[in-house]
Amino acid sequence: MLAKKTGRPVLPFMFNAQRKIEIGSWDRLQIPVPFTRADVRIGAPLHVAPDATDAELEARRDELQAALERLSAEGVQN
Repeated sequence: MLAKKTGRPVLPFMFNAQRKIEIGSWDRLQIPVPFTRADVRIGAPLHVAPDATDAELEARRDELQAALERLSAEGVQN
């Protein structure tokens, strides 16, 4: 919805630190330990039309979810 209202794209990304404190919350928040190495992966921007319908918004949300899953899978393989 924010991308629709602002005209800015959504940028999917994945961050995984080698040494970290991971909070046991729903989003598995990571707090990197100082001086650790991290893997950062950024996907292609996803644009949402300003006149997008609810169905189009849902389709973009599905695309975002797929992009995040793809980035996470790439991070695990390397």
